[in-house]
Amino acid sequence: IFFARLGDQDRFENKSFKSKRVMSYVRNMDSLTSSFGCTNHLAMVEIKNIINTLILDAEFIEITCPLGTKVSGKINKKHSLLNSEVSVLRFPLVVPAPISATHFSGKVVLSNYLTPTGSKVYEPNSLKLDEPIYVNLENGKINKFLGNFNTVKKVENHYKYISELFNIDQSIVHSCHAGIHPGIKYNHPISKNPDLWSNTMFASPSYLHFHTCGNYAPGEICWMILNHTVTIDGKAIWEKGRLKVESFKETLNCINKWKDLKKLYENL
Repeated sequence: IFFARLGDQDRFENKSFKSKRVMSYVRNMDSLTSSFGCTNHLAMVEIKNIINTLILDAEFIEITCPLGTKVSGKINKKHSLLNSEVSVLRFPLVVPAPISATHFSGKVVLSNYLTPTGSKVYEPNSLKLDEPIYVNLENGKINKFLGNFNTVKKVENHYKYISELFNIDQSIVHSCHAGIHPGIKYNHPISKNPDLWSNTMFASPSYLHFHTCGNYAPGEICWMILNHTVTIDGKAIWEKGRLKVESFKETLNCINKWKDLKKLYENL
């Protein structure tokens, strides 16, 4: 886990390397030998690229969740993050390119934990939310946190501490993306290690996460949204935490081409 964390931090550095560097999200031998580690990497590259294209070719996006999240906005084509993801290759591929939140407005419901993004190290790295609160979001910026007074105060203090620690803008919600690899598993209580939980399960289609606190990907504070629905131009590409690979001809053709993908997604 220690070396995984070092790799996680290094992947966002803008460096030129003479050799290939790979950040592995495989945590142990069981993970390596499961569908998470054994699905054909080229197949994952192809499905990821197709999802990138579907999203970027759309005009409008909406994100909702069962707790009441409802955020929408135009796809920011001028500020596409396709070519600025990371400087280190990743294995397995677990998310498409981040979607810029510059034009996102609405409400995001936060629950469970706020967690770090893997960009920098700070303590405490996670914050337990005693009950859900929500965020008013206006054009990619946090307008205010609303809900239980004590919980809101804890969140505000957490943001203030981290923004001052790294001299960054605490109001920024930079981008978001959802997982595409249903082979990921996490079999421990979230409370045991919220950081490890979020930096493992962000790969799952069941979660979408926002990069916040800092005008860069991945920011410093992560919002994990469970069982999200994402629609592009009114058509769901994730629905209640399920990647809708059968709903687009491009993704359907891809999974029919790769037997590994067909097996991976047939149990969604």
